[in-house]
Amino acid sequence: LSPDGRQVYGAAPGSHAVDVFTPDATGSLAQTGCLKLEPPPGLCGAGQLMSSPTQLAASPDGRNVYAADSSEGGGGEVDVLSRNPSTGALTDTSCLDFLRVEEHEENKEHEQEPEEEGEPGVDRCTSVAGLASVAVVAVSGDGSAVYAIGSGSAAIFSRDASTGKLTEASC
Repeated sequence: LSPDGRQVYGAAPGSHAVDVFTPDATGSLAQTGCLKLEPPPGLCGAGQLMSSPTQLAASPDGRNVYAADSSEGGGGEVDVLSRNPSTGALTDTSCLDFLRVEEHEENKEHEQEPEEEGEPGVDRCTSVAGLASVAVVAVSGDGSAVYAIGSGSAAIFSRDASTGKLTEASC
């Protein structure tokens, strides 16, 4: 639910979408939009970053919606969506995903896999260590932090209120 009560958002992992509904005076919901990878013509806007959103949390200022996402690579992901306060429409602006660590058996050292940017098929999210999986995402009451919790992982992010961008604060 948006903080102003004007839209209801639903995660639709099976169709790789976030659906937007607007309640009428009787409380009935009408779908007024969605954000989806490869959307058909019609209500949906094209998303570029999310895979399978499973849970949502709106910021108290109404500027952003954050999605827990089960990425195709098996790690967790948090999608940062900007919200148009007039229409409730969403656009994806950034994402955070699991920083994969390669373990070397011979010396038990961990080595971070290098990040590549700009190439087709390459991860376009910012990678962080604390997101092995994400089942729950929540925004603090004052909007200054976003929490991502999953099986064996938890991370706290500081939130830039003007952009919605997240920076890892703790894992």
